[in-house]
Amino acid sequence: MADINLANASYAEKIYVQLDNYAYHNRDTIWFKAIVTDSYLHLPSSKSKVLYIELIDQEEEILEKKTLKLQEGLANGFFELLQNYPGGKYLIRAYTRWNMNFDDDFIFKTYIDVFDFDLSSIEQKPIGLITQTEMSNGTFQISAEIFPKILDSLRTADSMLYLDWGQGKDSIAIERTGKSPFRFVYDLPKTTQILRLNLTAGNKNFGKSILLKKGELSVRFFPEGGNLVNGLKSTLGVKVLDENGDGQKVSGYISDNLGNRMVDFKTNFLGMGKIAFTPDISKTYSAKITSAEQINRTCQLPKIVERGDVLSVTEDNLRIKIKVTSNHKQDDSLFIRIKHRGASKHLIKTKFQNGTCLQYINKSFLPRGIFEITLLDQNKRPTNERLWFVDNKRQKLTIKALTEFDSYTSRGKVRMNLYTANTNLGPTPSNLSVMVTDNDYYRSLNLQRPNILSYFLLQSELRGIIENPAYYFREDADSEDLDALLLTQGWRRYKYDKAEQAHPIPPEKELSISGQIEGIKNKRHRKNPELTLMTFGEPTKVFQPLVDSIGQFNLNLPDSFGHGVPFVAQVKDEKGRDRGLSIQISPKATPEVKYDHQRNTVPVDSLVERRVAETIEIAKQSDPFSIPENTIALDEVVLTDYALTPEREAMKKLHGPPNRVIESRTLLKKMKNWTGFLFDWLHFNMGDEIDIIHRPNIKFANVIGSDFTYVVIDGEVVTNYGLLQNIAVKSIKSVEIIKNTPSAHARYASDVFPGVPIIFIKLEFPLASVLAIYTNSGSGLSEALGRQKSLFKDIIPQYSPVKEFYMPDYSRMEDEETQTPDLRKLLLWKPALQTNEHGEARVEFYNGDLLGTKLIIVEGIDKDGNLGYKEIEYRVVENKSP
Repeated sequence: MADINLANASYAEKIYVQLDNYAYHNRDTIWFKAIVTDSYLHLPSSKSKVLYIELIDQEEEILEKKTLKLQEGLANGFFELLQNYPGGKYLIRAYTRWNMNFDDDFIFKTYIDVFDFDLSSIEQKPIGLITQTEMSNGTFQISAEIFPKILDSLRTADSMLYLDWGQGKDSIAIERTGKSPFRFVYDLPKTTQILRLNLTAGNKNFGKSILLKKGELSVRFFPEGGNLVNGLKSTLGVKVLDENGDGQKVSGYISDNLGNRMVDFKTNFLGMGKIAFTPDISKTYSAKITSAEQINRTCQLPKIVERGDVLSVTEDNLRIKIKVTSNHKQDDSLFIRIKHRGASKHLIKTKFQNGTCLQYINKSFLPRGIFEITLLDQNKRPTNERLWFVDNKRQKLTIKALTEFDSYTSRGKVRMNLYTANTNLGPTPSNLSVMVTDNDYYRSLNLQRPNILSYFLLQSELRGIIENPAYYFREDADSEDLDALLLTQGWRRYKYDKAEQAHPIPPEKELSISGQIEGIKNKRHRKNPELTLMTFGEPTKVFQPLVDSIGQFNLNLPDSFGHGVPFVAQVKDEKGRDRGLSIQISPKATPEVKYDHQRNTVPVDSLVERRVAETIEIAKQSDPFSIPENTIALDEVVLTDYALTPEREAMKKLHGPPNRVIESRTLLKKMKNWTGFLFDWLHFNMGDEIDIIHRPNIKFANVIGSDFTYVVIDGEVVTNYGLLQNIAVKSIKSVEIIKNTPSAHARYASDVFPGVPIIFIKLEFPLASVLAIYTNSGSGLSEALGRQKSLFKDIIPQYSPVKEFYMPDYSRMEDEETQTPDLRKLLLWKPALQTNEHGEARVEFYNGDLLGTKLIIVEGIDKDGNLGYKEIEYRVVENKSP
């Protein structure tokens, strides 16, 4: 007999995002693959067809958003990190609209470290020498030294230091004429947990978070099944964390109130352990703990209950053993319920015999993963609960990866054969991701990395942070450690704990726009109005979505890839008039951003920082266009009467101050009948600064002295240059020229030249400028094209373009091309490799010039939701041939 009701979480989708790394510098590319499955069987999801992945900074601002088309639950893409991004921890999150029905439980989140490319080799940081003192008046006194010149070597403007401690905020102005370093002292309430500092100097930012309470151990005890019961032997879980939330290996013992030492215990390297203990309600118990750093802590054990039951779970090779003991029941009836991801697998009715009940469950028929074992009384009311992991090897995707040799020479060609098989059914077609990277570099940067197994089988089902999750699925892992995790972290934190609820947000099957026609209730409109939408671009498309009786409309869009297509929409009544009608586009809801600021207080491991610094130095050597430290512009820019709006501030942070600003009053004053369009105006009035290049049906603008000029309208780079010649002067607030800014390629190249490696773009166009255009309404290109009566203008969404990972082919290169050092750490990123019906696939790639051990990581999923993971290594040795 089984309860067929499913938990609410059983209807969700699981989202896993695999990254190529977890530590980057701010000119790097983040490569990722996403897998979306149902939450019960892990079958590739058929619900959602659209996935959103976002890059979010410490200020909870969404810096970039990718819209991905899911094909059989799979997608891949990239983020280009920009040089104006300050160092710190960044949040990557992924969600479908369907998963917004389930709070935060099934929104994927992970954090990455980003290091400043320009500050990597500077030993002194912009904020340093931080001290904290606990004052007698109940406050924390914080002092630090601030070095604005590290961010702004010329001290071109005043700097600002912003403070945020949760319950309050403040700011301190640092005058540019002031001395450096600037020392500040500030008093904070004693209740302050975290202080966030952000220094703005010139067009750069530097952030740092400080944890004010250090050296404390957090100790918690978790009785197996729920309670310590008088006179019954119990297993007591223990978890010890430091102030950063990391597990601590400790030793300790339990003693009673008479000073008797009852039992010794230890925790593992993750801070968890188990203690066998029989409590006596007539006594009280405490635990004394000592860490490796000789930090001592004494704490009380949980309260002992006089009457109760104890649920205990163990296993052997074939069976799960469930034992229930009671100090007040002799032959009462009870139920044992076993659930897996919210679905009932067994509901066993049984009885106590002399206060004890034993049940055995055959493991071979249970799926792989976490099980919820609940003890119910004779009225089916839950009394005890325990989580248990069943590692059923029969539900596993086996991956084999074989290279031809154990070692290769630098720039040698590697051929690798891959095989996938289901333990039960033999060879099976599967979708794989394959990455090849430097072994020492990757392992030193990714000590806490998850993998496909740890995410789907563990992290996606337990709330909270799991330290070093991939460890539990290593072949050398101790199964007792996984049980200790479930006994402690799994206690009351299982996601499948709510009954089924309504799901008001439907799954998104395709991109669409929807909205409302306002004014339709007017009596003179007897029929539903007609709505027409027309897109710009090649080719132009016209849509006529149906409008219902209350004015609502929805338009499902054909698949297209890009950064959004401008469109105009017009609504008319049955007589072809627009009187009293207007169009409102409904915005798409997004989940609230929840950045865990305590993550940013954890100091980055010095080895990680050193490794990334080494990579940055390699990048500077191999990229001749990197800007050396302390390089300054030759021309000083002086702007007067210049209002620094938020939009201008954003561009200034990206590229520095403009070299030339043309305000609206100047544009209109010099506008003639033949210069009503911007490019004509620039041609006749600024021909000595901007060259207007004519091509058939298209015009380009290029700043003289530059090799290429990006056009940015209201902060968005233009990719459809055919529309620029129609920009109306009357719609423009200002035009600004930013000459030869090194950040232009880093910010815009991947949008304007999709799929082309940035190094090639820099070779072709060494000097790049920006023509920044601001419209009166701030609505972007559609506003710049001119407003017409009765027309509504906006952007139609598109799927984000996918960029191919660049790999050299040394068999085809000319001799002079091979002279450039190949210092790549990441040799291969192949996120969508499909094995054939025999479970076979083959990949080929070339090594670079870096010697040593290389790591191959293969992750995979088959159509039945079986998961696989494989690591192998090979060596690269020096090529001594002439």
